[in-house]
Amino acid sequence: MAVQKKRPTSPPWWVRAPLYAALWPREDLEEYRISLQRQYIRVKRKGDRTKTFVFCMRTSFRWTGVTVFRFKELLLAAFVRAT
Repeated sequence: MAVQKKRPTSPPWWVRAPLYAALWPREDLEEYRISLQRQYIRVKRKGDRTKTFVFCMRTSFRWTGVTVFRFKELLLAAFVRAT
């Protein structure tokens, strides 16, 4: 009987979405995505659901902050160009 490989576990969509929103047009998005997946697997492998959830929340909040900061920069640049 052949052994089936387990599919790599990826973080929930609400953790990945801010990452994609913050880094989407950049070329190194894939590196950040893979790094996030490896960190998530490392935390999840320890088996503590609370720590896994806390990791997801912290990561999501951090990337949401980056997204907001980047959006503000884009708005400011558009405003400066318009004036």
